[in-house]
Amino acid sequence: MATGRKAPKGARSRLTALEGTAYHEAGHAVAAFYLRRTGRLRRVTIVPDEKAGTLGHTQHWCTPAYWRKLDEGDWSAPVRLRLEEECIVLLAGGIAEKRATGRYNRVGARSDREKAADLALHACGDDRIASAFLKWLSLRAEGLVNVRWREIEAIAAALLRHKTLKGRSRISEIVDEALGLSRARRGAVAASTRRRLAS
Repeated sequence: MATGRKAPKGARSRLTALEGTAYHEAGHAVAAFYLRRTGRLRRVTIVPDEKAGTLGHTQHWCTPAYWRKLDEGDWSAPVRLRLEEECIVLLAGGIAEKRATGRYNRVGARSDREKAADLALHACGDDRIASAFLKWLSLRAEGLVNVRWREIEAIAAALLRHKTLKGRSRISEIVDEALGLSRARRGAVAASTRRRLAS
């Protein structure tokens, strides 16, 4: 699944837009990195894709079997939890950008929010329930962004330097460096993040 920040129609400076995009994509990347049920993180970039109309995107791989299970109405615990985490990843980008810039970019986060809303409606089947479910997932995404802000800042800085980061191992190196952790210790930190989000 690729999440992308749509190009806003407005008079924001290029530097501000680029920084906002870096935080937006870093929010997606860090959420995907810590939430173990989402697909394998493949790439995060702030290089605009004119064809898609995005200023950047985060790409993680989702198995076709997962989407097939959703379409077949499989609501087993693993499928439901995966859907929740996919929504959190989608929502974390806009929340991280808001924390960094001081304002929510409705245009830039629209496609992410629409994808999350579609998944929520698919899960709930009713607009009111889906809206409440999405609000709860937004609060969880906000909690993740707040807890993992140092890592988001580090990924955003790396994106501003390199424009594109490829592979989970590269993200892992940046996260480890930001936290001053060895790989073994990071596993305990990731487990702690998942426990906090579950409560």
